[in-house]
Amino acid sequence: MEEANLNQITTTFKQKKKRFTFLWAPIFFVFAYLISACTWPQVLVKGINITDNEKTIAVGETYNLNVEFTPKDASNKFLTWMSNNETVATVEVGGQVTGQSVGQATITVLTDDGGYSDTCLIYVTGTPVNVTGITLNHASLTAYVGDSPQLIPTIQPANATNKNVAWTSSNTNVATIAEGIITTKSIGTTTLTATTVDGGFTASAIMTVQGEPSLTDITIDRTANFYYGNYSTNFGTDIYKTVTYGFYRVDEYTSNSGMMKLFPSDSQYDYGALPGSFYNDSPIRGIRQLTISYMSTSGLVVKYGDTRTRNYAYSVAPSTGNTWSTTTINLAITSAYFSLETTTQILYLKSVKVSYNNTLIPNTNSFETNDQRIAPAVYEGTLVDGQSTISVADDITVIGNTYTINSYRTYTYYSFNYVKNNKNNLNLDSIAMTDPIDVANYYIAFHSIPANYGKDSRNQPFETAGTKSEVNSIFGSDARLITSYTRDDGYAESVPWRNEPGKSTPVYYEFDIGLDSSYSTSNRSIGRLVMWVYGWTCYDDEPVAVFTDDHYATFSEYLNYGTFGARFDAEPNTLGYRTGRTNLDGSTQLILA
Repeated sequence: MEEANLNQITTTFKQKKKRFTFLWAPIFFVFAYLISACTWPQVLVKGINITDNEKTIAVGETYNLNVEFTPKDASNKFLTWMSNNETVATVEVGGQVTGQSVGQATITVLTDDGGYSDTCLIYVTGTPVNVTGITLNHASLTAYVGDSPQLIPTIQPANATNKNVAWTSSNTNVATIAEGIITTKSIGTTTLTATTVDGGFTASAIMTVQGEPSLTDITIDRTANFYYGNYSTNFGTDIYKTVTYGFYRVDEYTSNSGMMKLFPSDSQYDYGALPGSFYNDSPIRGIRQLTISYMSTSGLVVKYGDTRTRNYAYSVAPSTGNTWSTTTINLAITSAYFSLETTTQILYLKSVKVSYNNTLIPNTNSFETNDQRIAPAVYEGTLVDGQSTISVADDITVIGNTYTINSYRTYTYYSFNYVKNNKNNLNLDSIAMTDPIDVANYYIAFHSIPANYGKDSRNQPFETAGTKSEVNSIFGSDARLITSYTRDDGYAESVPWRNEPGKSTPVYYEFDIGLDSSYSTSNRSIGRLVMWVYGWTCYDDEPVAVFTDDHYATFSEYLNYGTFGARFDAEPNTLGYRTGRTNLDGSTQLILA
């Protein structure tokens, strides 16, 4: 009897449960969703980054592409992967790329939230290139408990197919290592070793971990009374308590006890343009911690390191509302330099506290870029208006020390006098040059000034050009100015110029670019393509071009194939925003495959 009653009770419960499921479940789940949406706000995606800009693999080889979300705690991390050439390389969900045939393909990742994207260029080779060796950026290094410095491997040869490395630590109680990132755990010494997957070649570094030292603080705020320089939203330097600080794309901001505001890079021609930044221009030895009071709806990036290259970076979250946010960052390595940089929105700074111990010894490194340039395209023969044309490389694929050309830009020669006499029969829009790449290509190829560039009343160039009023009357908003200089001081000190024959000074032209619609020949704004007419001593004697969009604080060398190289300092006497003469002496001139 008791067993029968139990079965009846159980049956009745199951029937009631079924009725609840069918009748109430939809309402229940809608209600639960609404509660969840109110209780757990979504963290929106602000950007995506593939950690590899390019990668070489062999046919049949696979490689996993990794991504970094901004912010790191974004709620929706769903991604779509695509290949623009699946006959060369395919990509699976999760970023696994497989080489299918010899050639190149662009892999694109797209965020579901916000539609942000990034790309990686994949080169697929027919025969794998074997590894022949490996080196590390340190033979020994010192860090402190809690640090996370990095070992960077260099694989030989540079175009080896499989550059994967396995990492080990001889004493994991002292420090561990993964993907080159070290995690220090306790005081002691360990040997960190990188072993190539291909060939088993090894390189090691001795890691010494010490206890955390006591720190001294410098607080920088509006009491520093900085002078921000002559050009609004550009650059300047000033000294506060014996340390020189620099400001880039900066303006004063005194509301709510603020110190300064920094503008993001919004150049029309954003060729490697630098963001708004606040940084120390002379070293502060032994920086361990930074405390920043700021406002920015897109957050900021903190860069730091033991050299001016500041090779470590940390992303700081957006501020909350229209109030100051304060965050403290423990640096991964003992540093001598820091930089606070904008992302996509204006960054307001109230104060920066630098915590340091000047008895600490940084692990000094020197990192340089591997930018390569090709020999310039130069027109051979007599120039004929409207007929002389030349095609210039606009995009290349580099394998080893050779390159192939993927696309071209084509230019036709027009002298100013010809344009002036035939302006009613010409397409003036196609003749005017306002992009710095076009100006560089045109002048280098033809050794002639584009027709829309007029002579300023001072420092007139050698080649034939119209006057300011003439180019204005013909080209209107596309009219630009050109000036000429023969001097070896100022930013001429930052490049290895070749002198004008028979003289001891260089010749360089300043071609105005005009970075927004406010430009006119009477309001020259900023943005110049600077042409070193007789070239540089490290190259042949063809002209060499550099681009600046910050009124000469920094330059980027044009590499002759549609791209500008790494920024370098244009004012070495003040040390400037970025130093290191990369791309100048000894740059590789690639050979056409």
